[in-house]
Amino acid sequence: MTGRSLMSLLLGKHGIYMNLIHAVCVASLSTIGACAHADTPTHSDTPAHTAAVIPYPAVPGASQSALYSVRVGGHAIFVEHFKDLHVARFSIGAPSSVEVRVSDSVGDVTIGPRAAGISVRRDGSTFTFQMSTARPLMVMPTGAEKLILLADPPERDPPRPGEPDVIDVRTFVNTDSPSHTEGIRAALNAAAQRKRATVVYFPDGRYVTGGLSLPDQVSVYLAAGALLEGTGAPADYPPQDRSAGALLLLRGWGNRIFGRGVIDAKGKALRDAGGDRGRVKILRTLGARDLRVEDLLLRDAGSWAVHLVGSQRLRLTNVKILNDPGLTNGDGIDPDGSQDVVIDRAFIHTTDDCFALKTTGHFGSNEPLSDVTVRRSACWTKKSALKVGTETRAVISGVTFEDNDVLHADRAVTIYLDDGAPVCGVRFLRTNVDSVGGDARERLIDIRLKGTATINDITIDGLVARQPAPQPSTIEGLDPAHQVVGVRLRNLVIAGQAARRLEDVPMRVNSQVADLQLASPAATEPGWTQVVGKAGRGCPETTPAAPRRQAPRTQWNHPRSSDRHPSREGQAMNPRPSIGPLLFLDAYGVGPLPGLA
Repeated sequence: MTGRSLMSLLLGKHGIYMNLIHAVCVASLSTIGACAHADTPTHSDTPAHTAAVIPYPAVPGASQSALYSVRVGGHAIFVEHFKDLHVARFSIGAPSSVEVRVSDSVGDVTIGPRAAGISVRRDGSTFTFQMSTARPLMVMPTGAEKLILLADPPERDPPRPGEPDVIDVRTFVNTDSPSHTEGIRAALNAAAQRKRATVVYFPDGRYVTGGLSLPDQVSVYLAAGALLEGTGAPADYPPQDRSAGALLLLRGWGNRIFGRGVIDAKGKALRDAGGDRGRVKILRTLGARDLRVEDLLLRDAGSWAVHLVGSQRLRLTNVKILNDPGLTNGDGIDPDGSQDVVIDRAFIHTTDDCFALKTTGHFGSNEPLSDVTVRRSACWTKKSALKVGTETRAVISGVTFEDNDVLHADRAVTIYLDDGAPVCGVRFLRTNVDSVGGDARERLIDIRLKGTATINDITIDGLVARQPAPQPSTIEGLDPAHQVVGVRLRNLVIAGQAARRLEDVPMRVNSQVADLQLASPAATEPGWTQVVGKAGRGCPETTPAAPRRQAPRTQWNHPRSSDRHPSREGQAMNPRPSIGPLLFLDAYGVGPLPGLA
């Protein structure tokens, strides 16, 4: 083999060894940021690396905003009027000036998250400020609808039609047809027949589809002007277990869904047409492994946008979610009985919980939820922002929320235990909260135990709220056998004042809370102060999951098809989690999953 051929094998963006390097990188939570592009080396011929700002094209059918016009770094950015929001999409590779013009008379303007520290200059109806890095921002003028700036980092070495491991979906799709479901399924199946990692490429354009399922090792890339759109007909998304269907079903391994395009489920149309049958998810996993979802905009889900059931080693990076303002149960991302999940740099604007980590028991799965991290993300919601529960039918442990921004929520930090399994080892670290209130509970912190289990070992450290919540925070146990035990509150700052007593939060605690400790900011008064009860019992041992059924392994040329995973050296790879019968899968273009039907 020549030196050039060897380097092509090692560094090719679909090369198996670069995929292996990526798997090692994402296994370490402490280094995932540095490894985010380990599988996509920089090429000097990629224009995005040198351009400070790249505007994205409008997706088909987009309605241009009559309220806002935006320029970033001197470039005009298309602003779409989407429901009650105005959305501008672009990438930014260097600090750039932003100019926002408003056609109507408005009051003061606020830019969130407030922790970004952005200073705004105003000249009549024009607002200017500096954007120093790629991150979503929300411009909120008094008396006008919100403007959301979705600023991505530069795209590195995207796939291109004509490359060896890339299939152009247009080869299979009849663009004159009102629905492209069968053509897209044919493209996915053609990619699967290659028996190696292959990308199905969606160039700019509109692709209307019913339910889809991705075979093993098949990935989907959406160009910035591509719109993968639902049909709006509930019949095109057959029910799954006790739940409505999904536009994308992930049940295998080695999938990647990425690009700067848009996936729109047409959730409002689905709910209007089918009621509960229209509660279609945008993306659901069932026993999936080694999945990456990156950079996409997901919008208008019929219910929870992303539902991650009984799956392992999932990485969601720079995913944006915008849901209809009038739909109920519009959760953003809900990990459910899954393990080893990292959600990084997500942005969610929705009506229900932004992040809800739970164990529902759906699909016959009794898997615990563990080793889940949500970090560097931002959220605007009418309900809970960072939540564990409500469903707790299997153990939830090892959860970390860190470095997150809550632009608005009715409850910023929430734990609800309503069923019979414990919640243990949950950390909320360095949370910035801009605004709280407007719905049923209006609390900064809301921990409530109503089920037949315990909540143990909870840490809330570095929470900074810019204003007090309308109602006191609460921590409530159920009875002497079902208590909240071992809560640590540290470095809480409310409206600029450090909380040294529960009254400073303020917080109410009932008699079924044990071992609650409060620490003032370390720079002034280090150490913990016992506030309530005796020393806690610590974290109980987690209940093991039911025996899992091993699905037959293929011998495809994929870095994760071996019996061991590079992130777990010396440990056997976990077989696919136990999931109940998946007899509906043939309606998504595939047959029942081997070993699980």
